[in-house]
Amino acid sequence: MSFATVPLHYAEVQVDDIPTFQHRGDPVVRCAPTGVAAHNISGYTLHRLFHISPQKPEDAISDNQRSRMQAEFRDIRYIIIDEKSMVSLQMLGVLHSRCCEAFPEYNHLPFGGVNVIICGDFAQLPPVMGKALYMPMSSNITKQSEMLGVEMYSRFNRTVVLTHIVRQAGEDEESRGFREVLNSLRDATLTEQQWSMLTRRIQSNLTLAEVEEFVDALRIFPVKTSVSSYNVQKLRALQSPVIIVKATNTGSDKAKDAPVDIASNLHAALPLSINCRVMLSSNIWVQCGLVNGAVGTVRRILWNPDTTRPQDTQPAAVFVEFDEYTPGLPGSISIDGRCCVPVFPVTNEFHYDGQECSRTQLPLALAYAITVHKSQGISVLKAVLDISLKEFSPGLSYVAISRVRTFKGLMFTKSFDYERFKRSPPRPGRPDVMTLRINDTARRALQPLEQFDPTVPGHLPLSPQRN
Repeated sequence: MSFATVPLHYAEVQVDDIPTFQHRGDPVVRCAPTGVAAHNISGYTLHRLFHISPQKPEDAISDNQRSRMQAEFRDIRYIIIDEKSMVSLQMLGVLHSRCCEAFPEYNHLPFGGVNVIICGDFAQLPPVMGKALYMPMSSNITKQSEMLGVEMYSRFNRTVVLTHIVRQAGEDEESRGFREVLNSLRDATLTEQQWSMLTRRIQSNLTLAEVEEFVDALRIFPVKTSVSSYNVQKLRALQSPVIIVKATNTGSDKAKDAPVDIASNLHAALPLSINCRVMLSSNIWVQCGLVNGAVGTVRRILWNPDTTRPQDTQPAAVFVEFDEYTPGLPGSISIDGRCCVPVFPVTNEFHYDGQECSRTQLPLALAYAITVHKSQGISVLKAVLDISLKEFSPGLSYVAISRVRTFKGLMFTKSFDYERFKRSPPRPGRPDVMTLRINDTARRALQPLEQFDPTVPGHLPLSPQRN
């Protein structure tokens, strides 16, 4: 699970009286609010797993959906939810209701009596158009599902604090300084000295040779329009024929309109060209580094031999030269002296328009640019950022900057003032997000898992044996 990008990440555990089921399958299921995060842990999106409509999340599910969910959840004992910062109170309330529908005989218990573990860092991006889990009942909570979410979040009674940093490793002075910068960014306590360190990576302060190293680096933008514009610009600059690979959708006439986040990280239409830069949107070979977020260059596009109109036909495979793939590993082939890996279409299921749908598509996306929201959960060697404007959502700068593994993997296209990093006072009548986060952290510090006593009635160990 993607816990450890910076210190003070939390895994919060809700443990209650757990019903005993006859063991038949895997008791653990993993899920996350976005397709990117879900693929990172080889799990499902929340919408897919809990049969939630993106347009109307509080709508009741049909009898058929309920029967299917009960069958899918029959053996589930533990639900792991990653990237908790993007889970809203409304979503948590809906998840509780869905679990109670799956286990109606235990609907008097939180989440139908299932253990729930939520992981992540509240300093990252908050829910889109929703209230974060740490928001109190006094913060204009009006929806029934949000009220239920407040109650459910208060039931999480054990906490594990992860302090070991994995993405930004290294014990040299620069690596330690970069980690300190990231910690300060997450807490809105960046010092002028740390700001000065960041400014060393502004493009105008780098040598021409250093700038040249970022020609193919991923650009991270705060908004989708900037991403689309930059991707089109880079694709045109190749001056090579472009094909639009259309996905095959089933289950609903509107399935083709499902956004990539809902459709389990697969695009409805994917533009590709020889020599274009792409990013994997799925884990296809974790042991060899072919994971969600891996970046490479398309070297060949292959269709089945009987294809007569390739422009209207989905390719059988796309051969990609990945930046971090070791030559000679099984599955790779040499194309013009380059080590390339075939990427095949995959089929993912999702819930949309009130129906169960599926999409078959190449698990790729253009890798010239991505939104900050999409980048949460991935790691890259290099990234180009523009943080010159004041962030419109807390955590934008922190998430964007923390995507790279080393300080030298950063380049900023424009200069930025120290003032933009200062903590803004809360607006009148609006909750102070930073204070609420700090209060939540303090509350969680009083419930470490070490105090967990399996001998106390209702307190089960994290890996109980099923009957």
